[in-house]
Amino acid sequence: MTDHRGPGGQAPRSRIAVAALLLSLLVMAAVVAAAIGFRLELWGYGTSLKILRYAVYGGLLAALAAVAGMFLSRRRRRRGFLLSLLALLIVSPALITPLYWNYSKSVLPPIQDIATDPDNPLEFWDAPTT
Repeated sequence: MTDHRGPGGQAPRSRIAVAALLLSLLVMAAVVAAAIGFRLELWGYGTSLKILRYAVYGGLLAALAAVAGMFLSRRRRRRGFLLSLLALLIVSPALITPLYWNYSKSVLPPIQDIATDPDNPLEFWDAPTT
């Protein structure tokens, strides 16, 4: 069995780990661009949400690649475990935030049910009666 050592006698770097790191950096750049582009009025709210949705898909792919890179770097004795771990840490906020939003949406009341008309107030149909 041949040993594919790189320069200096080091084990080769895992390509999956490098790809996961690059993809996680791209995902976080997309998340930041979605927020800044909306704030600077370069595009609308709907476009920002679409960018974030695709960033989450890319984040899932980056997380899967990072986990695979961690596993394969240990199994095949390649360098890349720390790169994969770094990729997983970088992409985590892009994955945790939408999960939190979804959770909040399911437990908190909708904020668009507000009224400023004191003569005709909203009826609170979920409020407990005392």
